[in-house]
Amino acid sequence: MLILESLLVPFEPGKLVLGVWILVLSGAVMLISAIVGKLFFKRHPLRQFTVVFSNVGFMGIPLVRSLLGNEAVFFMSLFNVVLTVLVWTYGVYLLTGSWKDVSLKKVILNPCILAVIVGLIFFVCGVHLPVVITETIHNLGNLNTGLAILLLGIYLAQTDLAAFFVKKEVWKISILRLVVVPLITLAMLVLIPIDNTGFNSQDGFTGGGSDTNWWTFTDAFPAVRSGL
Repeated sequence: MLILESLLVPFEPGKLVLGVWILVLSGAVMLISAIVGKLFFKRHPLRQFTVVFSNVGFMGIPLVRSLLGNEAVFFMSLFNVVLTVLVWTYGVYLLTGSWKDVSLKKVILNPCILAVIVGLIFFVCGVHLPVVITETIHNLGNLNTGLAILLLGIYLAQTDLAAFFVKKEVWKISILRLVVVPLITLAMLVLIPIDNTGFNSQDGFTGGGSDTNWWTFTDAFPAVRSGL
């Protein structure tokens, strides 16, 4: 619901262009993660999987929404599309060792993908839903953060945390996923010749001007900024 809500906004050409950049760079980030995972865990596909893929939808989207607002979720949703497609293709290959187990049907029918497809159609076509529907979507979306924290607490309560802290491989994977990959990605973003995009963190895309509180391109790419 958070993903769908973030896409139910007035159409802005600049936002669409930036969205395309997000998709391209999301693919680049995933490629970087895959290379790092391959370099350090060549004979361990499961460990490669943990380096490449993160739980963007479960905790990432609620976190970004809380810190940066719904506008950032718009871009986070696009990153999540790339991640979801790769989880059900390259991720399945890593876990099974065969491309035959990859199902395009599971990719297309994934709730995240369906939400983005419907949301983008509404965004591009400028569809305005009745207030009763948008309020329902908003209220259901508000449940996401609390439920995510609740489920995370349940998982942690059932986990032997002490055992994790003494495993070197866990530390190695965590450093690669949460430090190395984000730093490489941020270095890549710094080199991209894109400055301010006309996006204001309070008002959305303004189309120009000298307003303060502008977001730069890296601000519009919250997945890598949060290390998720």
